[in-house]
Amino acid sequence: MRVLLHQIDGALPSIALMRIAAHHRDLGDQVELRRGSGVEPLLWDYPFDKVYGSAIFRKSIPALERLRQIYPTAIIGGTAIDPP
Repeated sequence: MRVLLHQIDGALPSIALMRIAAHHRDLGDQVELRRGSGVEPLLWDYPFDKVYGSAIFRKSIPALERLRQIYPTAIIGGTAIDPP
């Protein structure tokens, strides 16, 4: 399984995403970590089976919304997210 972890903002690595990465690596999955607000797929990207996104600042909400448009089944969290 191919897993994409996308940290939208923050200078330090997200501990939550690192724990998710460790879990998927233990399962034998291929994990890719990306950082920054550029969420557009890269030219050489193959489809991902699971996508996780994380943001801590409210200024990153447009990038999270774009991530959700590109990957509708993405699991998105962080302090920038309002619970439903």
